[in-house]
Amino acid sequence: VLLGRTGSGKSAAGNTILGKEVFVSQANSSSVTKETDKKKGVIAGRKVALVDTPDWFTLGLSEKEIEDDVGLCYSLSSPGPHAFLLVVPVGRYIDRERGELDKMIKIFGKDSLGHTMILFTHGDELKDKTIQEFIQTGTEDLKWLIEQCEYRYHVLNNHVLKDNTQVEELLGKVDEMIDKHNGSSYCNEKYRATESHIINVQKRLLMERRGQKNSEVLSEPIQDTTCEARNTLDRRPVPGRLLQPNQTATLLHF
Repeated sequence: VLLGRTGSGKSAAGNTILGKEVFVSQANSSSVTKETDKKKGVIAGRKVALVDTPDWFTLGLSEKEIEDDVGLCYSLSSPGPHAFLLVVPVGRYIDRERGELDKMIKIFGKDSLGHTMILFTHGDELKDKTIQEFIQTGTEDLKWLIEQCEYRYHVLNNHVLKDNTQVEELLGKVDEMIDKHNGSSYCNEKYRATESHIINVQKRLLMERRGQKNSEVLSEPIQDTTCEARNTLDRRPVPGRLLQPNQTATLLHF
């Protein structure tokens, strides 16, 4: 899941990670992403799902709009993401990012920190500096942010869309984070409730199919119903997976 403020480059980061233009991205001060969206791709033979979210951290969305969109995010990333990527632009770090982390914890719970990594964008603005030098000469709030995420961070140059190396390095760091959790994705009570709701919708759809087609439905893969159930929820603001071999990985970004 990608999290970040308007102008942080999170949608562009999503395009860089997937290696193609799938999220609308513009260099301006107004938010392009209006509601949570999910796109999928294949990176180095691995399926990856990205959940892009709007700016929940600044004024512009009402509490009801944020509540509904958080619900959609939970649904799209259920049963839980393998990584939250908090997007911070190089060269334009604003102390308010500390507030972003606080709000993320409020939305997803304190344990989500163990699944969070700082993703620096606009890596080309480092010029002759390394990302380590940028952090060392940064504000105390920036250093605090890195510390809270247990020094997990990565830098992307969003202008190099086809550079698989920087993306593969990112996925490698995500893998290391996943290994610390024994391969598990992040889950809390809301994700468990969301997944339970998806299963209930799946059962209802299956019963409806049985009523319509009787024995024909028995020969249909249950996975089809699962997808239909998720698609049904994807269209509704109902409170809402990330990275493993032969499995779709989910990276959430706000």
